[in-house]
Amino acid sequence: MEKNILAKIIDGLNSQGYLFQQRCLHEVKNIDSFLEWKVNVEEYPVAIYEKETEIDFVLHNQSYRTYVIVECKRAHPDYLMWVFQDVKKNSTRFQATRLVIREIREGRLVYKNNQPSRVKPQSEAINISLENDSIRIASYGLEIFNKETRGKKRARPDTINDACYQVFKGLGGFVFEQCKQLKKLPDLVDCVYIPLIITTADLYTVEYNISNVDLNTGSISVDDINKNDGIKKVPWVILNYGVKESIQITTIGETYHGRDASHIKEKYKSKDIFIVNSLNIQSFLSKLYIGAGPK
Repeated sequence: MEKNILAKIIDGLNSQGYLFQQRCLHEVKNIDSFLEWKVNVEEYPVAIYEKETEIDFVLHNQSYRTYVIVECKRAHPDYLMWVFQDVKKNSTRFQATRLVIREIREGRLVYKNNQPSRVKPQSEAINISLENDSIRIASYGLEIFNKETRGKKRARPDTINDACYQVFKGLGGFVFEQCKQLKKLPDLVDCVYIPLIITTADLYTVEYNISNVDLNTGSISVDDINKNDGIKKVPWVILNYGVKESIQITTIGETYHGRDASHIKEKYKSKDIFIVNSLNIQSFLSKLYIGAGPK
């Protein structure tokens, strides 16, 4: 084959994210079998509220009764880094999506038309841990170029937001399908669904004293950031993401009459999402522990 043709083919392959997605799958499939993380499905098309998308792949852990919906996002580490405002460290709570049949009377499920009467997506704070590693929950993420940007904005939140939107759209479509399937089962249902972004970008968290932000300029000085602890390179982070109404799958119940907006946001309008650097996929899954359920 002519050398220039071969180069064009390789350049074409490298210009897409498919190779990265396949390598991430390869890493997961080569995890020690005792960890029980299995690839449930690859390149899976779903739809939510008539919005179609394709999930890169879905992991399943039978012991944890957990599905992980994965979005692979390539970003050249020499040029890009993802930086997150660190708001909470060493948290053990993760705001996830959960499906559970709870309506039981006298030890039996309540059926309507020969189907369980309630299988609806709920937002639940589940117990999580990563062995002895700290878990950081951030509220804001920013993609920053660390080399010449050729006229592009040096920092932007769009790429991270787009990846979050994509993975939650996939999660919503997958959960809706599961709702239909699980209603056909005669047994109790209790499943957790977690979104995960795997990226080649280096991940950093930043901490600062908000009182050091200048009210006149809205900026902060380098001297006001703790050199040792203020900025850290991390293998993974949790981002608390406000899920757009167009892809939300949990809604405020008709019986809920609370007026606390912060509680509504936490319970219904925001979810947590794991973001993991691609060099740490196996380490992340080997350390991840998911508890039995909500408080």
